[in-house]
Amino acid sequence: MNFNETMEQHMNKLNVMAEELETIQAKVPLEVKVMVFLLSSPNSYKFLFMLLEFYKSMKLTWEDVTTKFLNKELMKI
Repeated sequence: MNFNETMEQHMNKLNVMAEELETIQAKVPLEVKVMVFLLSSPNSYKFLFMLLEFYKSMKLTWEDVTTKFLNKELMKI
């Protein structure tokens, strides 16, 4: 994630990349998409990442993860 982009912009960029891969028949599994997102997020989100790892047995969705990250970003404003 670039320092000058918002979390929403970062998520959108990852979504576009996944969609581009799918257009060439390279389906990106949801688990991979979520992991790339989590690993590319700033250090200030690492606590949230660890918390989500704790709940990974709950089969979190892309929407679950991104909503939590967007909420954290809003709390910083």
